[in-house]
Amino acid sequence: MASSKINIQVKDLHNVHHGKGYIVGELNEQHETFNYLEKDVLVFVTDSVQTVFRAAKELKWKPEKGKSSDKRGNDEFNKFESLEEAIKTYTLNPRSIRTFKEEDIKLTSEETIGKDVLYDVSGDYVDIGRYLDGEPECFGVSYNGNPSNLHATIMFNVSTPWYVNEEMLNHRAARMLRLVDWMESQGVRCQIRAFESTECAHMDIKVKNFEDPVDMNALAVSTHSDFLRRVSFLVAEQSQTWDHGYGNSTIFTRRMMDAYTAEQDNGLTIFVTELGQVDAEYIDNHFDKLRDKVTALINGEEERDFTKIYSVNLKG
Repeated sequence: MASSKINIQVKDLHNVHHGKGYIVGELNEQHETFNYLEKDVLVFVTDSVQTVFRAAKELKWKPEKGKSSDKRGNDEFNKFESLEEAIKTYTLNPRSIRTFKEEDIKLTSEETIGKDVLYDVSGDYVDIGRYLDGEPECFGVSYNGNPSNLHATIMFNVSTPWYVNEEMLNHRAARMLRLVDWMESQGVRCQIRAFESTECAHMDIKVKNFEDPVDMNALAVSTHSDFLRRVSFLVAEQSQTWDHGYGNSTIFTRRMMDAYTAEQDNGLTIFVTELGQVDAEYIDNHFDKLRDKVTALINGEEERDFTKIYSVNLKG
């Protein structure tokens, strides 16, 4: 992942705890890029979504300070009754929150090597079984690959203002799932990185690497409403810089857009902002615009600019 300005490393921290796939520590000094992160703010970096839960268990994190991570709240704020129910669902039954409609736009090309096969009287290779059976269409033709060899880096801000209800948060989650499922099914390999970053704490989660198989469960969990309002709150409650609230949800996006530099190796760079007070139609319109942009890039209708960040602005 490029743009070292947004990466926090062990050398930047003190009171460090290492575990398999995670690092927890406190900043030595105010962060240069994310300047709302003061000295001693808690930083939590993980190599997967499931590592978040293992780390919380190993570090014996419990609801602290405001304890909103384990409060019922109201029906529009929380999906689950408790932190325990949320973590149990995320670790044992993540498929139950994986609801999304598959994209129906297909991008295939018989000229590009892919995972699917057609059979014809000529092609890429001879299928011996069909040849011995006397089938005239015994040549395999590989297709349904990535016509443009495009790959993509997707980053998103987990956070959102308190007044956004869980229904809209989970509608955004469904569109995120739909986007990644569609891109990966077209052969566009994605790397995905989630951030929850406020004055209280900074969490950086590697949801997927380019080479990883697609785990829609991990994406569903990291985009779910109570992952923010229970799990992320739990992390913030461990920070000694926590004061009386859970921080400004918009500040990360502003600093990220100022500091992040898209690079060629990252392919198409997509950044999904925090969710503002918008409705489902607004969310759908902005994800549809991104889908159309990606379609045009894959099909070669538009010149690619890998130095540009394609932002899905959901702030309203």
